[in-house]
Amino acid sequence: MRTVAVLLLLSSAMVVYALTPDERIDILWERASLQIDYEKYEDAIASGQLATRIDPHSPSAWALLAWAQWMSPDGLEPLAYAAAEHALQLDPDSAPAHYALGLIIPYVTDPPDFTTAVAELQEAVRLDPMLARAWSALGLTLVDSGDPEAAIEPLRRATEADPGYYEWHLNLGVGLSDAWRLEDAVAANRRAAELAFSPFGEQLARNNLAWIICLLTPDDEGLRDEALDNARRAVELMPDDAINLDTLGCAELLFGTPEAAEAALRTAIGNGNDSYPALAHALVLQGREAEAREVLHGASALLTPAAVELEHAYFAALAWQALGEDEIARRIARHMVATWPEAPWTQQMAACLAEQ
Repeated sequence: MRTVAVLLLLSSAMVVYALTPDERIDILWERASLQIDYEKYEDAIASGQLATRIDPHSPSAWALLAWAQWMSPDGLEPLAYAAAEHALQLDPDSAPAHYALGLIIPYVTDPPDFTTAVAELQEAVRLDPMLARAWSALGLTLVDSGDPEAAIEPLRRATEADPGYYEWHLNLGVGLSDAWRLEDAVAANRRAAELAFSPFGEQLARNNLAWIICLLTPDDEGLRDEALDNARRAVELMPDDAINLDTLGCAELLFGTPEAAEAALRTAIGNGNDSYPALAHALVLQGREAEAREVLHGASALLTPAAVELEHAYFAALAWQALGEDEIARRIARHMVATWPEAPWTQQMAACLAEQ
């Protein structure tokens, strides 16, 4: 209903031009948000440019342009930063200007300046406590800075300020999962999937929901089926997305069949994902031990302590254990305990190896 209302309003020139410049810029924020949801990045930038023409002195217009440029996949962060700085120069008390600047700063500083970004976003929500996108950006910035627990409250505030928009629930799920509050993260992503109105938004929510259930590795058959259904739906919506394919492969590996897992994981690898340890485990489960060993040896660079990810460590440990290489599996498990002590996968692997 919200989408239809905005598009109908934009379709009537008489209505649009009867509005004040500020009202028209607010509508353009809504339009650009929809354009981003449908991956129309150039159209979103055009909406931002139109806003700056409607009122060249509006900080909200320049913040919109900055945000649209930042969202573009074409590497426009320097342009976005300049537009955000200009917005703040126009009005140092503009919440959208502080929001845009805080959002962009980590992407134009090396190393990423999370401290300044957090301060800008905190100022944005102080100036406008109902600016949901600023609350959500503040939370995600805290997640990226390594403090997911501190991120949860601002992420919740975003869902309270604008409860009907899927992205705020999706981002809350990110913060909750990074803090290992996985049951709560499942609930947040279910809500995001319910609210998502674009294929892009739906596949994000369904992929994340499936992945979090994978991290839980529940005994509940209903949850296992939910993970498989959502992973398959995400791939149906975006068949070539390597992350979605990797999630489907892992879900099939944990809750489905190793044959289906192998098919998804090989496609994920073909599309650029490093899904080799999971593929090795799928091969072991099919009795193809020599192939599994070859894949694991080829993936050794993924398993160095500095580079290893939880997914790679877990499935490599399972594969090596199934191959009878308990000492290798223990070494990986010890690294998991040191790096991700709260992860259910870590606790499962540590308990399994302790029994031997």
